[in-house]
Amino acid sequence: MAKAKARTEERPARVPMTGNVDILVVGNKDKNHKYRWVTDDKKGRIQRFIAAWWDHVSFKDVDLALGAKDSTVGNDSPVQQRTGVHADGTPQYQYLMRIHNKYYKESQDVKQAAIDETERAKFQSDETKGQYGEVKVKTSRSK
Repeated sequence: MAKAKARTEERPARVPMTGNVDILVVGNKDKNHKYRWVTDDKKGRIQRFIAAWWDHVSFKDVDLALGAKDSTVGNDSPVQQRTGVHADGTPQYQYLMRIHNKYYKESQDVKQAAIDETERAKFQSDETKGQYGEVKVKTSRSK
């Protein structure tokens, strides 16, 4: 029996065939952006994200789980994963999208301001309407 030749070429770390693999893991992300998977609901969801300045991410810009790349698409194609089937039987996909941190923070601040206003309205004391006492709620954003 002949001995197997030792492998001397550079190779990525071996990944065992047992266990779970998270196919949605994305590596080599630009730290100046926030990333998320967005499902195409065929009702304009992707277009709403684009209108909010989210961009599609290309295969050439990131590393997918285990370094896999879809050989059926070009490197400039948007990263996508099939997630199921629409009611009409056509495949449903989710796309990897990103937005610059500056704009992400702006959106989060607007959402948080609305939450803060709702909480203020819930817990404000108005003794003129027969209410008295107070309720205090402590959140991570409490001052």
